[in-house]
Amino acid sequence: MTLRTGKGYRYYTCAGRAQKGPTRCGGCTVSMPKLDHAVIDTLSERIFASDRLANLVSAYLDKAKADAQQQRSQLGQIKADLTETDGAIKRLLRMVEDGLMEVDDPALRERMTALKAKRKTLTAQLDQASALQPTNRPQLTEAKLQRLSETVRATLHKAQPDLRKAYIKLFVDKVVVSKQAIELTGPKSLLVRAALADLPNTPNEVITFVREWRPQGDSNPCYRRERAVS
Repeated sequence: MTLRTGKGYRYYTCAGRAQKGPTRCGGCTVSMPKLDHAVIDTLSERIFASDRLANLVSAYLDKAKADAQQQRSQLGQIKADLTETDGAIKRLLRMVEDGLMEVDDPALRERMTALKAKRKTLTAQLDQASALQPTNRPQLTEAKLQRLSETVRATLHKAQPDLRKAYIKLFVDKVVVSKQAIELTGPKSLLVRAALADLPNTPNEVITFVREWRPQGDSNPCYRRERAVS
């Protein structure tokens, strides 16, 4: 969307519609204060109300727990395969030591080359899987969620405009507006991380927070909440 101004008022409209007319886009035009207030109210009441926030985070944590269990299982399998491969290499070497195979035997060379390549691949997989394992993560508590709820809601309603806008950009990836409703989309993982961290107090600190915390991927990434535009 793009911002346009009229006589004494400001409003958002679809950029394609504004530039190329209604045949380009059937989107609507919405008063800037009206949409801004709707976004703030939706975030405050439908995302950061303490009970709703707990439900959103709970669903994300359940999925994260299942993913972590799967990762641990995969890690265990990789370790088992690596142990088996090391054992196979040692058995071949023992056969050479016992005179059961010649050092220059082509079959020995082929088998040893294959096993060493497999060990190299498994070692790389082990390093990657180990890096994904959680290490001493702080626990998410009801008190921390309550603090996040109170902090964000107070900021959205009482802080200076620049900080309010920075918070909206922090937690909302996309706002979709139709004639009936608005839809907000954002990452659930950021809600968890924000609850575990000290939230920033200035717009510049919000930018730093995003750079440090914004997730690169998320198996259950988004919350969505709609509110009718009246």
